[in-house]
Amino acid sequence: MNTNQIQWVENASLVFSQTGMPLAWGKILAYLLISDDAHVEMKKVTEDLKVSKGGTSTGLRFLITAGLVEKIRVPDIKNDCYRIRDDAWMQHFKVVHEQIIRINNLAKEGVKIAQKNHSNRTRLEEMLKFHTWILENIPAVSPKK
Repeated sequence: MNTNQIQWVENASLVFSQTGMPLAWGKILAYLLISDDAHVEMKKVTEDLKVSKGGTSTGLRFLITAGLVEKIRVPDIKNDCYRIRDDAWMQHFKVVHEQIIRINNLAKEGVKIAQKNHSNRTRLEEMLKFHTWILENIPAVSPKK
């Protein structure tokens, strides 16, 4: 990676960390986004970013679960390789959309069991109202199943 790419990785990782993602995981995501390589072995990610093997492994697992990265096998390469999915952002939105549905359902259950006129019910109703609003107002970009 050249100096501009290294600086972009640092800047991007800060932005990703502001969304709640651990800084090291943001570095991994940024690295894979800007990499000139079609795929990268975990060892190379670890060495280039100076992130621990455990941190890299955990970060890659999270990014796979988030729908942004995929693990692939490449002929003549002994270890697994990783790359940004071709459909990373739509896949990530599908994951987030499913999370919103699960949180909305959780809020519905909470409202049912919370006592009327209690502060916990008010908090749960606000949670339900917000997530219901999201599901009702973002249908144009909601993924089709």
